[in-house]
Amino acid sequence: MNSSAERDRVEAGCILFLAIACRDVGNTPTIGDAAALASGQLAHWGGLHALTREEQASLAVALRFIHPEITEPRVFLYTAQSVMLQPHSYFILVDDPDLVRLTFDHRYRLAQVLDAGDLIQDYLQIVRRHQPPTRKQIPVDRGFDVRAKFGERYQYYSFDESDLPALPPPDQTLPIPVRPEAHEAHWSYAALKAIAEQLDASPLLHGSHLKSLQNILRRERSVEAAAGIFYRVNAPTGSGKTVLVVMMAIDAACRGESVVLVVPGLLEVEGLTAELRDSLSIIAPHLTVAPLHGERRLAEIAARQFDAGGQSPPYEHICLLQGHASDGVPIPSSREPCFGLRLVESIGQGNKRISKIAHCPFLFKCGKTSMLAGALKADIVVVNHDALLAASTSIPLEDSDRFGSRRSYLELLLRTKSIFLVDEIDGLLSRTIKNCTTTLELGGKRHDTALARLRTEVDSRPGIQGMKQSKFNVLKWALTFTAQTPDEILDLCDEKHFRWPSHGMRWPQSEDKMLQHTLQVDHDMLEALYHLNDRSVPKELHDLHDNLTYWGIKEARAPADIIRQLTNILKRLSDAGHIRKAGTKSGDMKAALILRGALGLIQEQIAILHRYMRDLIWADIPDAREVENALEGTPTVTLVRNGPLQHPICGFKYQVGDHGPATLHVETLKGDPHATLQFLPNLTSLAFSNAQRVFIGLSATAHFPGASRYDLPANDLIDVPDASGQISFCNLATTAQISGSLPRARKRKVRELAEELALCLPPMLQAQLKADPTRGRFVLITNSDSDAEVLAIALRHAFSKLAPSEDLGCLGEQVLWVRGKSAAARPTEMPADCAMFHHDLPGLLTGEHQAKRFLVSSLSPIARGHNIVHPNGRSAIGAIIVCVRPLPPSDNPADTLGHVTYDNSKSLGVYRTPGEAMAASRSLAYRNLNAIRYALPNFSSQPENIRHFTIMNILVDLAQLAGRGRRGETPITCYFGDAAFVDGKTSWADLLRASIQHMKKDGEWDDFCREHAGMAGAMEQYIR
Repeated sequence: MNSSAERDRVEAGCILFLAIACRDVGNTPTIGDAAALASGQLAHWGGLHALTREEQASLAVALRFIHPEITEPRVFLYTAQSVMLQPHSYFILVDDPDLVRLTFDHRYRLAQVLDAGDLIQDYLQIVRRHQPPTRKQIPVDRGFDVRAKFGERYQYYSFDESDLPALPPPDQTLPIPVRPEAHEAHWSYAALKAIAEQLDASPLLHGSHLKSLQNILRRERSVEAAAGIFYRVNAPTGSGKTVLVVMMAIDAACRGESVVLVVPGLLEVEGLTAELRDSLSIIAPHLTVAPLHGERRLAEIAARQFDAGGQSPPYEHICLLQGHASDGVPIPSSREPCFGLRLVESIGQGNKRISKIAHCPFLFKCGKTSMLAGALKADIVVVNHDALLAASTSIPLEDSDRFGSRRSYLELLLRTKSIFLVDEIDGLLSRTIKNCTTTLELGGKRHDTALARLRTEVDSRPGIQGMKQSKFNVLKWALTFTAQTPDEILDLCDEKHFRWPSHGMRWPQSEDKMLQHTLQVDHDMLEALYHLNDRSVPKELHDLHDNLTYWGIKEARAPADIIRQLTNILKRLSDAGHIRKAGTKSGDMKAALILRGALGLIQEQIAILHRYMRDLIWADIPDAREVENALEGTPTVTLVRNGPLQHPICGFKYQVGDHGPATLHVETLKGDPHATLQFLPNLTSLAFSNAQRVFIGLSATAHFPGASRYDLPANDLIDVPDASGQISFCNLATTAQISGSLPRARKRKVRELAEELALCLPPMLQAQLKADPTRGRFVLITNSDSDAEVLAIALRHAFSKLAPSEDLGCLGEQVLWVRGKSAAARPTEMPADCAMFHHDLPGLLTGEHQAKRFLVSSLSPIARGHNIVHPNGRSAIGAIIVCVRPLPPSDNPADTLGHVTYDNSKSLGVYRTPGEAMAASRSLAYRNLNAIRYALPNFSSQPENIRHFTIMNILVDLAQLAGRGRRGETPITCYFGDAAFVDGKTSWADLLRASIQHMKKDGEWDDFCREHAGMAGAMEQYIR
C-alpha cells in the first residue's frame, strides 16, 4: 500500500469515529469519546448496551476495519487535529473555534448540513474498501516453472503440458455457508439423558455419559443460553465436563444448529474428533464432524496418524508439489510454500521474469484446503485454542476479492457456526494473555538474528518501492538504533563501566523514583534531563543534562568516554550536596541514568518498527515477516488492539548466555485479553458475521476469584459445588531452598534437593503401595523443563546409589522425565527410555513406561495435561511433590499484562461516556503497571493486589494438578519439597493467609469455598 493511500485510510477512520461519537454519545461529544470508541475500550461505557442493534453492528464493523495506527488514542488525537484544521471540515469545535492545540477534552459537533448516519455509512464503505493485490496467473495452455525460497536456497518445480489436466482450476474458491443468528440455545435434560443412555449402551464408547450428566445437571433442569453473552460452567475436576460438552454438541446439531467445540490442544482435537465420529455413528449418522487447527501443524498430525496405522481426512495426502521438484530435495515438513511460490518465465537472452502467484497449483487438492472446506460445512467443528484465537488462512474464499486474501479462522467460524462450547475456558484466557506479549532479540553483533539480517538487507538498498524516502530514512535509523545501541550498552556492561541491575526485566522508568529522590527533582525535570536544548533544568544540573542527552541523539562521541564523564559529574554533584547520598550507591545511580536514556531511545525506535514493518512485508523484503512475527507475535483477533495501556509497552531483559555473550531482548505487551474474550459473543461476532453467537466456557477453575490469568468475568450458567476434603497440603522436611536462589546456583540447589528426596520418597512410596497399590506413582513438579531435567537426572543418580529392595526394586530405573516439546532438540544425559513427551501421557499406563513410579515434570503442562487414570476412572497418582515453590518472576510480561487488565475488569464501574471510561481505565492500568515497574524484584516488594493475583494464579495450577490426583474421588496430598515454602522471606502459610483475608475483604471467600471446597479446606488446614 502506498503512503498516500495509507494516510487516506487513517484519516477516513478518524472521520468515521468522530461521526460515530456524534451519533452514539451525544450531539457534542469530546475528542476523548471518539478516541475511546476507536480504541475499542468499551467494556466500562454504560451507553454501549443502550445502542440499537444496527448501531452496535456498525460500531463493531468500524472497529474491525479501522487502521491500527489510530487505535492508539494519542495518534487519533493528532489525526483529529489535522481533520479539524482542514477547510470545510465535517466537524466544528464548540468551545474553541480558533484551534491551536487539540485535547481530549475539546467538544465538537457535526456541521449542521450533515447527517451522522449518512456520514458513517459513507466512511464505512471507504474503510472497508479492499484493493486485491495483483497476482500472476499460472499458464493453462503450456508448461511452466515455479520456485520457492528456503533460507538462502531456491527450489524449482517444473510442470509439463501433460501435467496440466491434473491441476485444479486456478480461479477456484471455497464457499462460505453463512449461518443465521440463533437468538438462544437450549438443552433439555430429557434429550441429553436419552443421548447419554444410547451412548452408554454402545461397546465402542465409555460408560460415563449418564453419570457425567447427573454430576453436572443435578436438578435435572434444562439449560438456556442467550446469544451475545459469555456464559461459564463451573464444575469440579473429574465431574465430566468434556463428556457433557460432547452430548450438548450432538443434541444441538441434531436440532439443526452448527456447533464449534474449542479444546486446549492438538491431541484434544484428534481425540475429541474421533470420539464424536463414534458417537454420531450411534446417535445421528447423517451429521458430520471435522477437525480444524493451524495449517502448519497438518504435516505433524498426518505423520502421527500414519505411524499409528491409518490416516483420516484431511490427513491422507503429503505435499503433491514435491513430485515436481527439479532436484528431488524434499520440502521441509510444515514449511510447504503454499502461498510463497513465484512463477519463473523466460523473456529471452537468458533473462527471467519472476512474478508472484496466488497459491500452489495443487492447493485445491491439498489437505489444508480439505480441512478448511470440511470445517466450514461440518455440523460440528473441533478446533484448538490457539487456532481459534489467532490462526488464519490465505486459501481463496468466495469473497476474497472484497475482504482480502488473509482471513482468520475466528471470522470464518463466527460466520458459519452459531454455538461455541469452550473446554478449559480459563486456559483460553491464559493463552490470550500470552498471545498479547512478544519478544525480539536486539543488537547487531550476532548476524544470525532476524533483526540483524533485516538491517543488513535494508542498508543495502537505496530505497523501497512505494515508500517515501523520508519514511525509508526513518526506518533505517530505527533499525540502526535497535542494533547499535543494545550492542553499545552490552559492551559497556561487559567492560565493567557499569553493572546491569540484578533483577531481570528493565523498564526505562524502573528507577525513576530513586533518581527523583536522589537528584531532588520531579518527574518532569527528570524527563527534561534527557531532552536536547532543554534549559529548564537547574544550572547545577546542566553538565548532567549535556551528558545524558547523548543517549537521545547518539552524537559522534565514544560511549565509554560519556560514562567516564558521567562518573565525574556525579562525584562533583555529590561533593556539592546536590545528590542525596543515603541509601543509594553511585554505581546503581550511574546504571539507572544510562539505562533510562538508552532503553528509552530503543523503545522509541521499536515503536517505529511496529508502525512501518508492514511496509517492508508488502515490499517483499527478506526477513521482514520474521521480525514482524517477533514484534507482533501471534496476535489474537480482537477489537481492542491496545487495551487500557493505549500503546505497546516495552520492557527489556538482559540474558546471560550459557555458551556465548549476553544478549538483550525487548518484550512487548499490549491489548486487553479479558475484554477480548468478553466481546466474542457480541461485538466481535457482529463485526464478522452481523450476528451474535452463543458462547459457553467450561472449566473446574473458570471462576477462581483473584486469578488474573484464569478468572474470566462471565455469567454463571451452571455452578456445581465442589466436594470438601480429598486435598491436603503438607511440608516435607527438606533443607534445599530452590526458589529465590541465584541463577548460577540453581542447578546445584536442585541436585541437593534430589539427594534429600532420595531418602524420604522410598518410605512414602512403600506406604502408598500398601494403602493402594493401584496408585503407586508420585508426580514431582518443578517450574520449568530445565529444572525438571536436572531433578530427574539427579534423582535417578541418587536412587541408583541405594540398594534395590524386594518390594520397590531398583528405584533409579523408575524415574521418568516428562518433558515438553521445547526440550526435544536439546541433548540430555537422561536415557531415552527414561523420558517421554507430555503429549504421550495418555499411553503411560499401557505403554513402555507403565512401570515408572516417579514422574518429573514442569507444572503447567502436566497440571492441564491428560488424566493419568485407570479404566475405572480412578486416579493412578498417589501423591504430588512440588519441588520448586512456583512463584513466577515478578517481571513476566504476560503476568504483568494479565494483572493490569484483570484489575481493570474487576475494579472499574460503568461510566457515562466512553471518554470518561477510557481515562479511568488508563489511570488504573498505569497505577498498577508503575507499581510493578518500580517495585523491587523480590516477591514481598510487589504491591498487595499483585501478590494476591500471583498467589491465586499458582493455586489454579495446583488445583488443576490436584484434580489429576482426585479423579474417581481419590484423596490426594500435595507435598511441598522446596524449603522456600517454609524458610522464604514470607512463608507459604503467610502468603495463603493473606490471600484468604483478601478474598474475605472482597466478599469472595464464600464463593471460593463453595466452588473449590477441596482447595479451601487444604488452605485452611495448612495455615493452622
